[in-house]
Amino acid sequence: MHLKRIELENFKSFMGELVIDLEEGFTAITGPNGSGKSNSGDAIQFVLGTRSTKSLRAQNVKELIFNGGSRSKAAKSCEVTLIFDNPENDSGERRLKVDADEVCFTRAVRLTPKGAAVSSYLPFSSIRRTPSTEAQTSQNPSRQKLRTNLRTDTKPARRP
Repeated sequence: MHLKRIELENFKSFMGELVIDLEEGFTAITGPNGSGKSNSGDAIQFVLGTRSTKSLRAQNVKELIFNGGSRSKAAKSCEVTLIFDNPENDSGERRLKVDADEVCFTRAVRLTPKGAAVSSYLPFSSIRRTPSTEAQTSQNPSRQKLRTNLRTDTKPARRP
């Protein structure tokens, strides 16, 4: 099992939607100062459940939402999804006890109309890859939100 992908939307310095694919054997994120290397790590911590925003280098959860800077409008919410590979082993069992090839965990922060920040985990979801969904993805790579159409299989894996 490995982390396959990080999907970010308006998280910290990342404006709009961004997908970071993490191929097997991937070991590092590199780039110049200010390119978001640390924010990528913060995104992983955010979803996996850190309670302290200080460990995410923010004073409060509002600071996790893209603030717009001097050139863009500030966002009203942010969302991070981690997609894990969950293959069957030789005996047909999976590391995560969900009968799906990929498992997604999502956490979001949204601002209420009065400006208060609300942090929540979105419902657990899983993706079962089939030949038809693989074909759809390869024929139209821009369908990065295909996963939302596939979030229907949430049954736990059967135990022997």
